[in-house]
Amino acid sequence: MTPSRYLTVIGKGVHWLIANKNPEGWGDFKDEPSNVERTADGLDTLLKYRRYLAGLPMSHFWAYSK
Repeated sequence: MTPSRYLTVIGKGVHWLIANKNPEGWGDFKDEPSNVERTADGLDTLLKYRRYLAGLPMSHFWAYSK
């Protein structure tokens, strides 16, 4: 179950991440060109947020914890 006390803060962070995305992804800083590393970090964060909202265990993201 998703702890509601964290949902507002996490939601604000995710909204900021989406609002600061470049057309191709994310850069190291706001308004900088996208790069593979930061874009991968952004996508990873969004996927984990989706998993968090679903109430599924986060441990399944890491192969060594299965």
